Amino acid sequence: MPRKYFMIGIVGKAGSGKSTVARILSENYDFAIIDADKIGHSILEEIKELILKQFGHDILSNNGKIDRNILGNIVFKDSEKLKILNSIIHPEIKKKISQVIEITPEKLLVLDAALLFEMGCDEFCDYITLVEAPEKQIIERLKKSRRWDEDKILSILKIQENLYQNKSKIDYIFFNNSDEEKLKKQIEFFINTVF
Repeated sequence: MPRKYFMIGIVGKAGSGKSTVARILSENYDFAIIDADKIGHSILEEIKELILKQFGHDILSNNGKIDRNILGNIVFKDSEKLKILNSIIHPEIKKKISQVIEITPEKLLVLDAALLFEMGCDEFCDYITLVEAPEKQIIERLKKSRRWDEDKILSILKIQENLYQNKSKIDYIFFNNSDEEKLKKQIEFFINTVF
């Protein structure tokens, strides 16, 4: 059965510029954005009991909700715990993304998801793009945008270093190593190639 939509998947390390590419596709080409991170954050509360079983009540904030910073600090220092968290949350995110696709009226969609392949969401995509940027720029961006310290940034980048070594599943690479205008030109070239 043919798809009712056309989807571009965007992968890339934290701070590479995935959200910027998604925003440009939305503003300039009328793509509706599906943000896997935001979906993941909303799902945390829905599956809170499953997560508490694995990680204990110390991950709760004063208001009784899961504190993402506390949970993040635990899993980004321990790859086994990160695998456990991902095994709980990834199937739920994939299910929710599938539901969002169904109810989104727009036919042009962009999926911003660093772990797109790990969640099995590549099956939703017509094209998969990778956003790359020099590590120095990534570190500066994350310090500025997320106010993370360098230790946290480096531990996250270490986890992500092997994510996109196999580029055979990537259809197009954007190099986000300059200003937004250069990135827009690359996106324009890509869109003209695809359509």
